Amino acid sequence: MKIPRIVAVSLALLAGAPAFALAQGAGPLGYAREEFLAVQLGANLFLALGIIAAALHADRTSPRRTLTFGALLAVDSRPGAGTRWRLEVPPDGQ
Repeated sequence: MKIPRIVAVSLALLAGAPAFALAQGAGPLGYAREEFLAVQLGANLFLALGIIAAALHADRTSPRRTLTFGALLAVDSRPGAGTRWRLEVPPDGQ
């Protein structure tokens, strides 16, 4: 069975992104490794709950409606949407 390229690329990004984020967070950004891993674990649990909720919603309504709702939710909940607050990264040494 041949795996489509988009699937292979998606899986590679899904596997590599958390490792890269951990390296950056625990390295140059200076977060404690254990704390950063705890945040990543919380994000993964939230993602799993979202997948379950989306599957249940798609079963009750339709996959098209669920994907539309998810896309609209993702656009509306982007960081900085509708707010003036910004994430400030302190300069090195602070």
